[in-house]
Amino acid sequence: MKKIICLTFVSIFFSCKKESKDNFTLTKIDSLTSIAQVENFIKSFDSSFTKYNYRLEMIKDSTRLIHPYCKGDFDNNGYTDLFVAGKYEYGRMYSYAFMNYSNDSINFFRLDESGTDLIPKVIRKNNQDLLVIKRGSRFNFSIDTLIYKYDNLINYNSYPKKYKIEKISFNGFDNRGEYKIVINQNLKTSFKLSKGINDTLYYYKADRKLLLKEYNELIDLLNYMDFPSLKEEYFERSSSHAMCNLTINYNNNKIKHIFDHGMENHFSLKALYSKLEDIKNTVQLKASGYGLISEQDDQ
Repeated sequence: MKKIICLTFVSIFFSCKKESKDNFTLTKIDSLTSIAQVENFIKSFDSSFTKYNYRLEMIKDSTRLIHPYCKGDFDNNGYTDLFVAGKYEYGRMYSYAFMNYSNDSINFFRLDESGTDLIPKVIRKNNQDLLVIKRGSRFNFSIDTLIYKYDNLINYNSYPKKYKIEKISFNGFDNRGEYKIVINQNLKTSFKLSKGINDTLYYYKADRKLLLKEYNELIDLLNYMDFPSLKEEYFERSSSHAMCNLTINYNNNKIKHIFDHGMENHFSLKALYSKLEDIKNTVQLKASGYGLISEQDDQ
C-alpha cells in the first residue's frame, strides 16, 4: 500500500513539473485580441506610432483576410512574443517585434522598413515557435522562416554547421561614405572610413581588440546562418542605396564573397550588419589623411 501511495505521489509531482514547463506564463500580450488593442499596445511603447500615422489593416493572403499581427514564443523562454506588420503615412510596410520577458520586461524594436507587402504567421517546428514572413511585391517574393537568436530575428536553421573562421572583412557604402571593418581571429580589429565634406574626401581610422564575447557572438551567428550556403549576390527590395561587400576567410583559406545591394535582403545578414555597426560605434575614428580607403590600403 505504501508503495502505491509513493508511486502516485511521484507521478503527480512529475506531472505538475511537466505542466508548469509546458504552460506559458500569461502576460499582457496574451490578452491582445483585436487590431485596436494591438494599436494601443504599440502606442504605449512608441510615440512615433501616432506621429507618422502608422496603422494596422487586415491583410489579404490569397483569398482570405488575416490579422496584421501574430503571437508566438520566438525565443522559447516561456513568454508570448508579438510581431506586427503595418503601414505608415507613405504607404510603406513597417513592422515591430515585441520580445516578452514578463509583464514588466518587454523589449521592442522596429524592423527596417520595406516597400514590399508583409504577411506574418506562426508555425511550430521541433518544439519551437517560428515566425514565417511572406514578402511580396511586383518584382520580389520570398518566404522567410525566422527565430529570435543573437538579439535579432534571423533565418531559422535546423542543422547549424561549424566553420573555422579566420577573418571577417566588411566593406560598406552608404550616405556616410565608405567604411571598412576587418576582424582577425586574434581579435585584432581595424576600422576605416572615407567620407566627403565640402567636396573634400577625408580618411579616418581606428584599431581596437574585440572582447571575446563580441567576437564569439559574430562567429556563432555566422555559423548558425551557414554563410557558405548563402548566395553571392543580393539585390535591393527597397529604395535604399546602401550596399556592401562581405568576405569571410575560413577553413584553411577558403573564401566566401557576398555582395549585398540594399542590405535588407536577408534577415541573418541584416543581424550581422547590425552587430558590426554596434562594434563600429565603440571606437573613436581619428582623421588620418585624405582620399579613398582603397587608396590608403595601397600605400
